[in-house]
Amino acid sequence: MSSLAHRIVSSVPLAVAALALAACGGISRSGPAADQTLPNAPAVDQARVVAPLLEPAPPNIVGTYTGTLIITADGHHLNGTLTIGVKQQGKKINGTWDAVVESQTEDLNFTGTVKAGKAGAARVKMKITDPSGSCDGTATGTVTKAGAFTGKGSGQACGSIPKFTFTFKTQK
Repeated sequence: MSSLAHRIVSSVPLAVAALALAACGGISRSGPAADQTLPNAPAVDQARVVAPLLEPAPPNIVGTYTGTLIITADGHHLNGTLTIGVKQQGKKINGTWDAVVESQTEDLNFTGTVKAGKAGAARVKMKITDPSGSCDGTATGTVTKAGAFTGKGSGQACGSIPKFTFTFKTQK
């Protein structure tokens, strides 16, 4: 454990104790015995308190990514192009998912999250929605330091479109 992480973990019990004492109005020699619970003291899960402090900040993946999309439905493969526009605030992302397959354009939106992955890459989870409310999907992917955004996903059956899966490879 790094010295910074050790100091953070070591100081959490002291901070919790200080908060508990402040909530009780200070230190009292006539307080409860060591095995008793202080009245009105909130239970604290130290792992939940410390984990966000140790979690690395999400990588910045803001930008426009363009590339290819392969859709598979009922054993048929359709090739197309894809442009993903990503906006980000902390670990939350949203943006546009614009696909062109066989001369048909689909202008979709997405929301999701980004987390730090291995080797400086970002792990992404997205919910893709059709503004008209007809066809929604989900996707997971990875964005590398070099700006490659690749992944896979699936969509529900809607209208004349059967349930489908897809893969994508884009570059910033």
